[in-house]
Amino acid sequence: MRLSLMLGLILAGCAHGPSVWSPQKNAATQQVHQEVLAELESEGRTPASPSTELGARLADLNKVRPGKFEVYVFPKLSNQTRKSWDGEDTYLGKPQAFEVSVVAENPCKQFLQRGLFANLKPAQAFAANLADGDRRCAILEFTDKRLRQLDRARLKRDDILVTRLFIDDAYQVHATDRVIYQTASAVRTVRKVNSDESAGFSGLSLFPVDLPAKKSSFVNGSPAQSFSSIDGVALYQVRRHHLKTFSVPQCQGGVVSYKDEYGANAKIGWCRDLPWPSFSENARFISVTQPLSVGGAR
Repeated sequence: MRLSLMLGLILAGCAHGPSVWSPQKNAATQQVHQEVLAELESEGRTPASPSTELGARLADLNKVRPGKFEVYVFPKLSNQTRKSWDGEDTYLGKPQAFEVSVVAENPCKQFLQRGLFANLKPAQAFAANLADGDRRCAILEFTDKRLRQLDRARLKRDDILVTRLFIDDAYQVHATDRVIYQTASAVRTVRKVNSDESAGFSGLSLFPVDLPAKKSSFVNGSPAQSFSSIDGVALYQVRRHHLKTFSVPQCQGGVVSYKDEYGANAKIGWCRDLPWPSFSENARFISVTQPLSVGGAR
């Protein structure tokens, strides 16, 4: 029910410029966020950030070679979906590929005070207090590769062509844009602006290509060992249809488990010193980022 509510709110918008949906102005959505945050508080979790816990640096997104990277999202298929399988095992379906690119990574004050990338209206997305000090911010875009490759005539109304994140150097998400297909000559952009309480939620949990919630704690270890669902069949699908040289990232880092914005269990695995998580998982999906090469070092 919560999922249906969030989807309905996301898809409500208009055709002229980004229509803005703010969770703090919607009582039902704010209640969901408050319930999740209250549960995190009751579990005694302390605020943590991948930038402090794992050495993740937002500026390193500009050093990822060859400038863009891909995230592969697998739907989970249970034995209820595939009647021929026995037991409680979860199998992974055909992956969906998302290309991640950095629109800009700059001092936050340049987005807020100088009108950098004014066509994307960053001043309406980032919190005003980010203009103080030396904080850095970035605008990222996630593009569905399958939809991008389709002829416009084959696209369906309300297909989400691009998801855009406005994030700061603590990997808090201040706003999310959805660029939604309408007709062959028109798209519309719907913006979700986060409140301070929900700033950890990227809005990408549906895929999932997510970031840790604002109140969460990391556990050191090997992320790959915590995401054993990525099996040989899954790797074959990625190599066959997307990236021939793909391999599962092997590294030391941390794993964080938390409740996502819909109140469901989720976890994220992050390789130390890399600017983006390597794994994420929720009840419906598991995702893996292609191994990243930053500044020539893997």
